[in-house]
Amino acid sequence: KWFKPGPNGELPKEILDEYCLEIYNPDDELLGTHLYDTNSGNVERGICSLPFVRQSDGEVVYFPSNLIENLYLSNGMS
Repeated sequence: KWFKPGPNGELPKEILDEYCLEIYNPDDELLGTHLYDTNSGNVERGICSLPFVRQSDGEVVYFPSNLIENLYLSNGMS
């Protein structure tokens, strides 16, 4: 699912939950514009996010593919 950052680059409220934000944005510096999908060749599409099911309650949490790519694919950890 694609999301657009807020008018000032803010993270969309629909991506990441509070638990994830504590891990990936502890200093409140992460912007939505940092998470644009660059692999599609079209940053106008915005932030590509994948649905993950939170096991504790079954809620869907949208996780930006950019984070997955930067953390696990680009450094060979996958």
